[in-house]
Amino acid sequence: MKLYNSLTKKVEDFTPISPPKVSLYVCGVTVYDYCHLGHARAYVAFDLLKRVLTHQGYDIVHVQNVTDIDDKIIDRANEQGEDIQALTERFTAACNEDLAALNIVPANHMPKATTHIPDMIRLIQNLIQKDAAYVVNNSVYFRIKSSLDYGELSHKAIDDLHSGHRIDVDHQKESPLDFVLWKPAKPDEPHWDSPWGQGRPGWHSECVAMVNAILGPHIDIHGGGADLKFPHHENELAQAKCAYHTPFANVWVHNGFVTIDNEKMSKSLGNFFTLRDIFNDHSPDAVRFFLMRTHYRAPLQYSTDALLDATAAYKKLTSVFDIVPNSPIPSHLTPLFDGIKTRFWGALSHDLNASEAISHLFELHGLIHEHQCGTALLHELGSAIGLFYKNNSEIPHDIQSMAEARWTAKKAKNFQAADELRYQIETAGYVVEDKPDGYRVRIA
Repeated sequence: MKLYNSLTKKVEDFTPISPPKVSLYVCGVTVYDYCHLGHARAYVAFDLLKRVLTHQGYDIVHVQNVTDIDDKIIDRANEQGEDIQALTERFTAACNEDLAALNIVPANHMPKATTHIPDMIRLIQNLIQKDAAYVVNNSVYFRIKSSLDYGELSHKAIDDLHSGHRIDVDHQKESPLDFVLWKPAKPDEPHWDSPWGQGRPGWHSECVAMVNAILGPHIDIHGGGADLKFPHHENELAQAKCAYHTPFANVWVHNGFVTIDNEKMSKSLGNFFTLRDIFNDHSPDAVRFFLMRTHYRAPLQYSTDALLDATAAYKKLTSVFDIVPNSPIPSHLTPLFDGIKTRFWGALSHDLNASEAISHLFELHGLIHEHQCGTALLHELGSAIGLFYKNNSEIPHDIQSMAEARWTAKKAKNFQAADELRYQIETAGYVVEDKPDGYRVRIA
């Protein structure tokens, strides 16, 4: 397996610390709103990574945090007059539902930031003891100059950096680039007891503490969107190296932005589309296909036309299941089909080149039509990367019963009853198709 490492800016051979185990940490969402397409792009990319590594025989331990305390969460709760915990639980559940709709395999652990406050306090105490952090007026700041390699992940020189990017401008800091580790409590805001008074942790300490608590101080892969590379991941890396004297993560993986009119899709810019809005017009499996057609590190330009084009292509790819019978591949054609399978997995093994892998699925699609066999192989490969889950899901028992009753009525030439049953099936979101040897039911 080869992966692009943001730290070295190279595609490298992936070698786990303790094979076959692979530790993977992916930054999760801040739960104050519904997930948008940018979130989906990240989690589909890392779901693909998990699936490919699993195919190669690795045992993945995947952690994806939930940020359930943050300024944006507090502001939203105050705007809506809603209890903070109720708000975060509501949007956490909504996020999980949306990701499940995209056939994303849930993480092994989804820790909430608020359940790891003691771990964050211990991390901050560790940094203070090592003179990598300092206390001012009940606030605690990380001392940037204590991190000799600061900027190594984002490839930025300290002299060229400026405050901002979620780094609070605060005149009590030693340096404008020092970032907050602990914030003193404000009136009517959630807070916890600490050696520095009541308050709450800064955003950049959450993941470091949770990685160490669940996976240990040194992991295989740390991932997230490209927007997290600086300052969030850079600040994580600085804290971890100062606190634990380890590389923290061997490989840093970042997915590209979803853009609209060449601007990053984000809640702060107000140019985002929630997944729920998109699912009203497009099936989740087609949306997953759209997200995977572009290499995970490249920018993905969103438009209605682009999504419609992907939906049409996906329907073409899946239509073969309804046209070509599931016949075995004759022995003289086996090398031809096996060659596609080899190229498919070869593309994915080289930095998750899903766009090339999908081109091999269409190559296989053409062979299936030409030779009228091989649909099982197409289903095998597509399912391995999370596709075809709607088209081939189990049909509910009541729909199957209506389809069987319709077929019986049709054979008895009771066409009125057969038509009524067909209407009920279609109203429920399914299609029944007559075949020479019987009938087939599928999702519409």
